[in-house]
Amino acid sequence: MNSFMQFISNPGRLFLAVGMMVGLVGFPFADASAALTKDEQNCINALNKRGRLLSKTVAGDVNACVKDFAKGNIADADACATSDPKDKVAKATANTDKDWMKKCLDKGVVPLPFGPSGPAAVNGASLTKEANIIGRIFGTLNAEIITEAVDKDISKCQQKIIKNLLKCQDVKQLEYLKCKKFALKEGKDPLPAGAMSASELQDACLGVGAVAQPDAKGKIAKACNLVGVKPDKIRADLQKQCLDKVGNLDMFDGNECAGATGSVDDMATCIDTIVECEICNWANTTDNLVRDCDLFDNGVADTSCAAPAASCPSTLTFSTSVPGGTCGRINDDAAGTGTDLTPGGELGGAILACGSLYIGGGISGQPPSAVPESSTQVVAVTDGSDPNACVLGPSAGTGPLDCTFAGCFFGPPLPIFNGAASTCVINTVATDFSGTYNAATGEESLGVELAAEVFLTGDGAAPCPNCIASLCVGGASPGAACTTSNSLFTSHDCPPLGSLGAIPIDLSPLTTATVVASDASGIFCLANGQTVTQAGAFGSGAGLAEYIETNGSSPGPGGGPTTFGSVFCIDATGSALIDAVANLPGPGAVSLLGSNVVTP
Repeated sequence: MNSFMQFISNPGRLFLAVGMMVGLVGFPFADASAALTKDEQNCINALNKRGRLLSKTVAGDVNACVKDFAKGNIADADACATSDPKDKVAKATANTDKDWMKKCLDKGVVPLPFGPSGPAAVNGASLTKEANIIGRIFGTLNAEIITEAVDKDISKCQQKIIKNLLKCQDVKQLEYLKCKKFALKEGKDPLPAGAMSASELQDACLGVGAVAQPDAKGKIAKACNLVGVKPDKIRADLQKQCLDKVGNLDMFDGNECAGATGSVDDMATCIDTIVECEICNWANTTDNLVRDCDLFDNGVADTSCAAPAASCPSTLTFSTSVPGGTCGRINDDAAGTGTDLTPGGELGGAILACGSLYIGGGISGQPPSAVPESSTQVVAVTDGSDPNACVLGPSAGTGPLDCTFAGCFFGPPLPIFNGAASTCVINTVATDFSGTYNAATGEESLGVELAAEVFLTGDGAAPCPNCIASLCVGGASPGAACTTSNSLFTSHDCPPLGSLGAIPIDLSPLTTATVVASDASGIFCLANGQTVTQAGAFGSGAGLAEYIETNGSSPGPGGGPTTFGSVFCIDATGSALIDAVANLPGPGAVSLLGSNVVTP
């Protein structure tokens, strides 16, 4: 690969403070039930705007480097184009991160129903688009750009066409973003009801099948592909600045357009096809779309536009969001083909809810516990040689709250509301995280072993100390300064009192795939001491449940909305009160609903 191409609050909470972070695109986001809110639209539009500004910044650097190389001011155009000489690219990427924080995270709209999954995808796609276009047409700049000292006419021709084709891709990008902005907004064409899904948005603003990107005002045609008396700028300059002055178009034979030097139309079509392909790939990556780019680029299924090759990222970050939806079930048949059962205290019916924790045997009196939102964990890629099986390991993250080494916290303190049996649980990582990640599909499987320290506080109103107005209330440090980001107001700055010791919790595998546990006797955790007394699962009836299933989901390559699931076993706590109420030892099941951010 050439150097230029390389650039680029609620009763019934129990044991687990589960919040993790892993790994922003082949599958569109889930449909929204209504048009997006104003804050959601503002988040998407802000990220898209920053992505375009980054693309323009990169294009400006490319143009400047080509011009300087052509005039003999620099010796290496490829190195110049990737060096960010004035730190403009760094500033542009940082602005994307700032808007993600200010207009998305701070507004509480993450994960979005559909749209960009985060700044990493937006920046990554915008950084590589120009590099891909130039690389596919020229190969390496150093080898193909003719200096003015060698042949001024050829050099001026190449400079002009590079400027025009980068302008062409910017116009296509801008027209897509304009269409998208109006499509998201209710009362505006092309979707007066407001876009409610990624697919709806994709069809409205990128066309369907062989149908081209909408161009109602003809701006794309004028910049890129208008044939006639007044052709587009690329065709006009290929004729005037190149063919008329030089006599041929061989100055563009360095890579994929080598077979199109016979005529202006052939060369213009080749250039536009490449630009179309890279714009489509950019949109898919940025906005989690699945537009068929091979049809989009020239209307023909001819393998002229390949999807970007998957590669392992450097880190994966997963943040939990507000629970909701269905992510599993329990059944009265060991094969899962009988009758689905309703867990005790589950208001949603015969389901295991997304973002919830279930524990205990068939007569457990512990309702499901919602997993705290805004909990984050980071994992690192330790071996990226195989993009289909990126090897994962622990990361230092930003500190003890999101790292994944042994001893790091795993989520905030978790209050378990249960009257006199109320507890506060603090989970820490017992063994360094491990796992695998498929960069092509977004599928992920993690090895997660925890130590769950149980504090029997007996405070049915506030089982864990609270962080109120930045001060601890109750616990071992009343009045101490604290911070919290969850709706339960718990914080590791406010430790509880009354430890019963820690019990092991092994979530492995915690995965985006489906996990199943089954036993015809309803004894899922024999090795942990579960007996017929605790047979069954999650308060659905003594010995009734024989099958437990959790359903994860992956966003495709690049990250986005993600669900992890696990079925595991829980030891007895040593407290007769807690073990009786929760019917322990016995099974547990959890799904973590949230969003993955992939950092290249």
